[in-house]
Amino acid sequence: MIRHAVEQLRDASSYIHAHMRENPNNEFDFLAAKACDLIQWVVYHALTNVTNPVGLDLLTETARQVGQIDVFTLNHDLLIEKQFAKEGLKCSDGFGKKQ
Repeated sequence: MIRHAVEQLRDASSYIHAHMRENPNNEFDFLAAKACDLIQWVVYHALTNVTNPVGLDLLTETARQVGQIDVFTLNHDLLIEKQFAKEGLKCSDGFGKKQ
């Protein structure tokens, strides 16, 4: 169903991945992986500059009422960490020491 669109995309983008030889047998997969890296990079840098998260009050109120919550995110944990800091709540990113 999407074969034609994928072929068009592959042909239209061939100049981008023509010289990428990390996986010479599957340049299109390599390009898709790089596109995912770009999206993650853009999301990270866009969220890093947010100083006053909006719309996360439910999380902080839940954390206050319950005492502890576990939240699993992609890069949006940056917003949650800033929200918790703003509200004076301790949090752990799961990689450092538990607070």
